[in-house]
Amino acid sequence: MSKRDDFRGNLAKEREIKFAIYNVLTGYSKDTSSIMLGDPPAGYGIEKTVERIFKIIVEQREY
Repeated sequence: MSKRDDFRGNLAKEREIKFAIYNVLTGYSKDTSSIMLGDPPAGYGIEKTVERIFKIIVEQREY
């Protein structure tokens, strides 16, 4: 994905970035043989994870 300028406050661009984050996270398949007790199941809370990552991106002012 290319860099999206002036995405803050632009709902369409924000959704596009969140969708790209979501695709990366859902494309990651964790090796289930090494799951530790207490790890959430795959896909659990992914929307919250996308929002947390997006918040970090928004806070980076140099982009």
